Amino acid sequence: MTNSRIEPEVDFGELGATPAVQFWNAMLGAVSSLWQEQFLYLSSLSTSALTAQNPGEVIQKGLLRLAMNWFSLVPFPFEWWTRYTQQVPSVFFVLDQEAQTASPVTVPLPIVLGEQQRISVTKLQKVGGGAFLPGTIFSIECIDRTLLRVKPVSLKQGNGLKEPGLYLGLIYTQNNGERHPLALLCVLHEETETISSPEPGPDSQT
Repeated sequence: MTNSRIEPEVDFGELGATPAVQFWNAMLGAVSSLWQEQFLYLSSLSTSALTAQNPGEVIQKGLLRLAMNWFSLVPFPFEWWTRYTQQVPSVFFVLDQEAQTASPVTVPLPIVLGEQQRISVTKLQKVGGGAFLPGTIFSIECIDRTLLRVKPVSLKQGNGLKEPGLYLGLIYTQNNGERHPLALLCVLHEETETISSPEPGPDSQT
């Protein structure tokens, strides 16, 4: 799992309230933390190389790991921005009795998912109570750990899409027993209305 590199920020008063200063402060904290980790690993690497039968191979693998560790800073700007804005995206579908499917919707994730983190979805409850929609009628895919792609795959009458109304659910992930919301899932189910043309009145005939 990829750990976040965002560190607690130092209070610089009014100047520290600007986004640029907050980002720079957080970036310095992340780089400083990584430098400490790299130094500790380099110390253990030198000890391992002295006691290894093939020190050249140990050093080569160790240097490769040191270089790869710097790539953990790549998602830092995205992590910082999503934390700064604290926005959870909404995925919205409008369906009726004739349009039982919809094109997929892709939204940015509010966090960068770890490689082992799984995505789950709750049941969708109708606003005002009553009917439910199962979350399994949606296909949910994570793209590059930063994007969420949602598509209805089985919206039929037999799967619960019976009562018109607005249905709400939550797409989330779990980390250390806590749920972290990833997106709000909304489905508006409308009845199909037929609009008929008004009949011509007696004055319209010539």
